Parts: sequence; structure tokens; C-alpha cells
Amino acid sequence: MFLVDVGNESHQPLFNYKVNNLSSGVCYEFSAHITNVAKSGPTQAKPNVRLEVWEKDKNNTLIAQASTGDLPECDTMSWSKYGVSFVPTSTSVTLLMVSNIFEANGNDIAIDDIELSVCSDSVDLCAEHDTHESTSIFLITFGEGSSMYSNKTPSDFNFTTNHSQNLHISLGLGHFGLINKVPGNISAWHSDSLDHTPTDDDGYMFLVDVGHRNDQIFNYKINNLCIGLRYGFSAYFANIFKAGCNAPEPDVRLEVRAAKEDGDLIASKSTGDIPQCNNMTWSKHGISFSPTSSSVVILMLSNVNQSSGNDVAIDDIELRVCSGNHSGLCPPTTSTTTTTTTTTTTTTTTTTTTTTTTTTTTTTTTTTTTTTTTTTTTTTTATTTTTTTTTTTTTTTTTTTTTTTTTTTTTSTTSTTSQQRQSPFPVFKPTTCNYSSTIGTSCNISNRLCDLKKPCRNDGSCITNQNDINDYNCLCSRGFNGTHCEFDHRPCKPQTCLGHGECHETLDLSFFCLCHDGWTGIHCQSRIDNCSHDTCENDGVCRSILLNYTCECLGDSYSGRHCEIPSMKITILKIVSKSFAYIAIIAMISVAMFIVIMDILKYCFGIDPTRDDLERIRREKRKSRATQRLVYVDAPLQPFT
Repeated sequence: MFLVDVGNESHQPLFNYKVNNLSSGVCYEFSAHITNVAKSGPTQAKPNVRLEVWEKDKNNTLIAQASTGDLPECDTMSWSKYGVSFVPTSTSVTLLMVSNIFEANGNDIAIDDIELSVCSDSVDLCAEHDTHESTSIFLITFGEGSSMYSNKTPSDFNFTTNHSQNLHISLGLGHFGLINKVPGNISAWHSDSLDHTPTDDDGYMFLVDVGHRNDQIFNYKINNLCIGLRYGFSAYFANIFKAGCNAPEPDVRLEVRAAKEDGDLIASKSTGDIPQCNNMTWSKHGISFSPTSSSVVILMLSNVNQSSGNDVAIDDIELRVCSGNHSGLCPPTTSTTTTTTTTTTTTTTTTTTTTTTTTTTTTTTTTTTTTTTTTTTTTTTATTTTTTTTTTTTTTTTTTTTTTTTTTTTTSTTSTTSQQRQSPFPVFKPTTCNYSSTIGTSCNISNRLCDLKKPCRNDGSCITNQNDINDYNCLCSRGFNGTHCEFDHRPCKPQTCLGHGECHETLDLSFFCLCHDGWTGIHCQSRIDNCSHDTCENDGVCRSILLNYTCECLGDSYSGRHCEIPSMKITILKIVSKSFAYIAIIAMISVAMFIVIMDILKYCFGIDPTRDDLERIRREKRKSRATQRLVYVDAPLQPFT
């Protein structure tokens, strides 16, 4: 991994990488896994890294950037993935990682798995620059209040959950509470920790004791989306368990599905294990998607099947549009009519009254006439440009001497328009094109499947059926076949020679690899071993290199191409050792020669230089010998016992 101790001054970028040969107009994602290497403890600077994408060839233009935010300190090092998406307008860009914090105390980070990939099917949350001018569809902060538990229910925020709501201090498995601080009845929790929303005083958060895998934590149906736009759904999550607790860490899966029974999955992404920290740490997780209809269902589901632990706090749940620079087709506004009828019966002395009211609602931009008929007829004229209501009332009164009941019936009709949110995106009314083969606001887009889907792969040519524009055939290039030219039967494929040679086709539809220098084999899969005939001397180790070899000599004792040149120390040691060997050999030869000469003189010539000396020694030994006798005087008569 890439471990960096960021200093307290503005240095060069932490990471600088130039990429060439990109495709203009294609979406790419620059990402990396980054973590804070410092443990929770004394106050120190938390790293904050900014990812930037520059087009240096076009007046040094910044085309995209995103920041990680402050990377939290945890007892165990926890990796998180951060990234930024961009669409280059040239073929070369420069990728940078720059620190937003310049302090000497702390500010230590680890970086790994730095990647650039195509993001055409990405479900990552919208890039930061895409949300500056965008519109928030909804934001759930759960409100605020002085009571520890909120009396509001999920229906007040238009979502549902299969967990049960608690309004007291203990949650329990499969329960949740809307609460303004973490309860203190469990010592392993971050007691008295507050919600995430920065503008709330005593703000509430959604605290859930998740029970089982795939438990539905959050279910929200959203209507009136604009088809073709890209939306971002996000929320802030925190593990309410303190670091070091033996409890499973929550892992929440965000899903977007079509709003129908067994709805098709549009996008899905998981938070990963939400780590335990010494202080309750909020982290933002999200998912982006493009709806294919105006209604979708947004879900939060548990990935963990544990009953102990697995407690998570959620706040600031939001749906917003990723960017204000795209258009889409939004559903029209709708009208709702509400009718209220009230019947009242009272008792009077002698009068019976019946009232009938008929209400009609019409929309016009000219003149509206309202006529009221009672005992007489009165006509009133007014001018309006929106909604006009014409009401006709007929009243009949009958007086008798015995009836004492009055009945009044009132009917009220109100025209209400449920206006869709103000959107910065153009909503257009398509016109009919003169030709059935074109679509679009300017009738300049072909609606043939060949042009819309481009179904033929591997450079295949798409031929539209002349009798049916919804039918087509793919004319495949040499070596490909299949309905969409998806099957590759070429002898030479991109990896046939494993990148170590050039593939050439033969007339019999076979191939051969012309290997680069230093490689051999049918697919150029083997490196040529130049050490097969080891020529390194004095126990040197042979290392094969491109078109050559090198000898690694042992220590400083030898040198040279084949370790054949001894050092001065080795030369002296050899001379000294040889000298001692010669002296020993000479001494041994001298002793052997002496023994041989003595034997020749003794046994061949009868000359024994040592004979006289031996005789003299024998005589001296005889003289020195004496016989001693012990005679006991006054010996006792009885023997010793």
C-alpha cells in the first residue's frame, strides 16, 4: 500500500498520473481505497484528500473533482473507496490526489487499489460537482424536539419498514426508534451521541436494531421522476457500538427497484461493514440510478444475519438529481377533485326546508358567468384566467302546521392541482415527424434499431430489414459469427501471444507467434533461460536477463563477468595456505626419508647407529638391579591373623 505522512505545507500532489489514449465522450471513474492509519486517541489532524482530473492539453482545465471528507480514526484500520467520475473532451488527462489538510500532527494516510475504469454502468453516488446546481427531491432529517423519543411514525415521512417502533428506552431485536440521542442503558453504545444533521437542535435520527438478513429497514416509493435523468440516493450511517465490542458490524444494501410487484432491480450497492469507532462516526453512502419509468421503490436492506449487535443509526436520507446539465421526459401535472357532503337535520316549529346544490368546475381563460337562483334570479359576470366555478342553487320551502324538520345538504367541489416540483430540466412536448424512421425534437435521430442499439459487436455491420425497421441482421467481420457477432473464432486473439509476441494467421486458419526478444514457446509463454549453461565460477548465482545473463558473486570475495577474479584478501589467503601445505609436505617427506635410510643401513648393511647406545642402556639396567631379603628379628611364634 501507499503510506503517506502529509506535512504542514502545501506539497506537490500525493499522486500524479497522466493517462493517454482515452475515448472522448465516454464516462470514466478515477477511484482509490483510502484510510486513516492513526488509531482513536489524542486530538490530531484527520486526513482529507481531494481527487482531481485535469486536461493539461486544454489550457490546464479542471474537469472534475471530489473530496473524501475527514477520514475517521478507528481502533482497526478501515478502508473506504472514494472516487470521481468524468467525461474527457480530449484523449489525455492527468489524475491527481491532493491533500486538503496541511498539519504536522497526525494527517497520516494509506492508499491502495488506485484504479481508472469505464463507468457506463456505474451505480456510485453522484460526483460532488454534479450536485452543486441540482435539485433535492426529498430530504428526511426526522425533525427535532426536546423529548428523547419522537412521536412521529414512518408514515409521517412517507416511508415504511418491517421493524416495530418503540417509544421507550430499550429498543430490542427488530425494533426502531426516532431518537435525538443514543440511549445510555447499554454500556457498549455511544451514549448521548447526537444525530448528523448540522442545523438541528435536538434533532432526531433513525435508530434500528436490525434482526435478520434482508430485513427491510427503509421502503420509499417515489413518483413523478423524469425518465432518462440520473438521480442520487444517499444517507448517513453510523455504528452505535464502541470500538472493541464483540458485536457484528452492520452492512446495509441500498436498492432501487421498479415500482411494481416483483419489481426489476435497477441498481444496488452495499455500504460494506460499518466500523466501530471510539466516537460515533457518521459516513455517507449512496447509489445513483436512471429510472426507466416515472415511479421507483427505494430500499435499505440488511446484509447481516445476526441478532446480537447489528445496531445502526441513519440520518439525512436524501434523493436528488445528479446534475443540472441533462434533460429528460417528466410526467405531466395531475388534478385532484375533492367533494365534501354535509347533512344536518334540525327541528323547528312548522317549516320544512330542502336545499340542493350542484357545483361544476371548469377551467377557462376567457369569461365566466355565475348564476344563482333562489326565489328570484340574479346573474353576475366576472373575468378570470385560471379556474372558474359555476354554482346553481335551488331552494324549495314548504310550510305546514305539523312538520318540524329542516334538512340542509351542501356539496362542495374543490379543484386542486398537485404540482410537480420545480425542475431545472426542460420538459418538452414532442412533435410528429414527417418520416416514420426519425424521432427527436428536431426529427434528426434515426429510430432504426441498428442506429439506436448498435447491436452488432466486434465491428460487425448492422443491416436493417427493408420491410420492418424493428428487424435487422448483423454482417460479421472475418473470424466472428453469432446473432450479434459475439463469438470470436479468430486464430489470433488479443491475448494469443500473451503480449510477448505478434500473432500471425496462416492459410490453414492456424497461427504462429513471432515472439519478442527473450521469449519462446507456442504462445510466447516462456522466458528464454540464458543460464541453462551456467558459466558462473566460485559459487556465483546466474540470473537470466533479456538476451543475456549476469553472475551475482558471493560477497566481496570475487568479481568479474563470471566471478573468476578473486579479491586481494583471497589471493593472500591462498598463498599462505599453500605455503603451510608445502612446509607440511616437506616435513612429512623428511621424516619418511629418515626412517627409510635408517632401515636400509640396519637391514642391508648391518649398520645400526643406535646399537652401542642400546647395549650400554641394557648394562646399566642390569647393574642397578639388587636382590633384597627381609629377615625378621624376634618374630612371634604364632603367625599373624
